[in-house]
Amino acid sequence: MDSLFTDSLTRDIALTLLEKGVRIILLLVVSYIAYIIIQRLIERLFDIRFVKLSKEQERRSTTLHSLVHSVIFVIFCFLVVIMILNELRVDTTSLLAGASIIGLAIGVGAQSLVKDFVAGFFIILEGQYSIGDFVTVKGYSGTVTDVNLRTTKICSPDKVIHTIPNGLIDIVSNYTKGMY
Repeated sequence: MDSLFTDSLTRDIALTLLEKGVRIILLLVVSYIAYIIIQRLIERLFDIRFVKLSKEQERRSTTLHSLVHSVIFVIFCFLVVIMILNELRVDTTSLLAGASIIGLAIGVGAQSLVKDFVAGFFIILEGQYSIGDFVTVKGYSGTVTDVNLRTTKICSPDKVIHTIPNGLIDIVSNYTKGMY
């Protein structure tokens, strides 16, 4: 084993690789533990209930729960990759700047899609209407057959399905819920 490390340069490289490897493994372990802790906190927040939820409210809660988990997972993965690259002495400022420019370009291109998702998130979160409610949205009246983050589907009395992007919904009249 000593014959491998006789050259000073070889020994320095081996020690550097060992040191970086240990730091990266430690970074991965700590990040994973932090991710698990945050996921458990989210689980507890979603499990706190003061009243029994209806099936629709339970479905809405499940949708939001899944969405929050996905967002946190993506954020953690991004942060871990950046920290590993920093540990390997890769200049991440240009990488972050490039990712920002690409993100901006995608954001401008997908602006209506993002608007639909944000509006859908708040429609579901606030419970403005649920499947089975009789509503008027954008001049279309009927029974809500589907609500997701992107669109709302309404079946009019003449059996026509109207698909409305959530980002276009500004005023909703819900005849089923009555007064709060």
